[in-house]
Amino acid sequence: MIRGLEDKAPTPDAREKMSRAAANVSLVEAKRHETLPTELSVLSAEVREKVEASPTCQGCTNFQQTALAVAPYEVAFASIVP
Repeated sequence: MIRGLEDKAPTPDAREKMSRAAANVSLVEAKRHETLPTELSVLSAEVREKVEASPTCQGCTNFQQTALAVAPYEVAFASIVP
């Protein structure tokens, strides 16, 4: 989603900041997904990959994607960045 904000950013400075944020988020998320589920779940990595997103997770993601697609930059930013 952060990459989408980068594309939608209204100024070159905002695009640069979103680009750096997206790079950082990618690194952190990759590491988190690598370690956290293994530590907290009794399911194997193969089984976890097949688990569907919960309705709550799917609803949140759909809301963020919609905001990114049709809302002004500020609204999309507020819906994606905690």
